[in-house]
Amino acid sequence: MKFKVAVFCAVVSLLASCASKGTKENSTQEWKEMDAFEITIEKAFKPLKDSSTVDAATRMMAQVADEAEKLAASTLPDKMNNEEIKKKLEKLKTDSRALANEIATGTEDDVIGTDFYKIHDLYQAIYNAWKR
Repeated sequence: MKFKVAVFCAVVSLLASCASKGTKENSTQEWKEMDAFEITIEKAFKPLKDSSTVDAATRMMAQVADEAEKLAASTLPDKMNNEEIKKKLEKLKTDSRALANEIATGTEDDVIGTDFYKIHDLYQAIYNAWKR
């Protein structure tokens, strides 16, 4: 009887071990470039969202564009490694750099706000696909 209980416990333990390994493999992979981009874009976007001021976006857009370039060139997590996401990352990179260049040469606040909202929406779509 004790032997059967011991075997049963060993089998249950083995199955639990295998199940937890599968869960770890299926969980969201680390993507440090997305983490860095998220911090930067949210710092730049929060004042625009909260009080409609573009000061942080104006000041930080070049950094956002740099981080977008790193993100687009990064090794993608398995579930993000597809053509749709690659196109979105390329657009994020291109649009971020274009807005940074517009800011550097001088553009109106309403253009900055509108364009930055579009960039943030694109980032959010990528981020949501990663976390889903």
